[in-house]
Amino acid sequence: MSHTSSKESRVFKKVLYKKVAEEIEKKEIDKGLWAMALSECLGDKIAAESRYIKLRAQDIEDEYIDQFERDQKIELEKVREIVTKERNDGLKYLSTIILMGSLFALAIALIAWPG
Repeated sequence: MSHTSSKESRVFKKVLYKKVAEEIEKKEIDKGLWAMALSECLGDKIAAESRYIKLRAQDIEDEYIDQFERDQKIELEKVREIVTKERNDGLKYLSTIILMGSLFALAIALIAWPG
C-alpha cells in the first residue's frame, strides 16, 4: 500500500515541477518568491534558482490543496441540502399520511355517532 502512495506522491511531485518548469519557460516568475529564494541563498543565483523551483512547487501544491478543500466543502454543502430536502419531503409526506388518517378516523366517528 505504501508503495502505491509513494508512487502517487512521486507522480504528483513530477506534475508540480513540470508546471514550475513551464512557468519558467514562459518567464512567469513570482517576483516575491524569487526575492525570498535569492535572500535565503545569500544572493547565489544558481542556488536561488533551485530554491525558487522548490518554493514554487510547494506554492502550487498548496493551491491544489486549498482548491480541493474548497471543492470538498461545496460538495458537502450540496449533500447537506439534498439530505435536508429529502428529510423535509419525508416529513411532509408523513404529516399528510397522519392528517389523512386523522380525518378518516374523524369521518368514521361522525358516521358512527348515534343520533
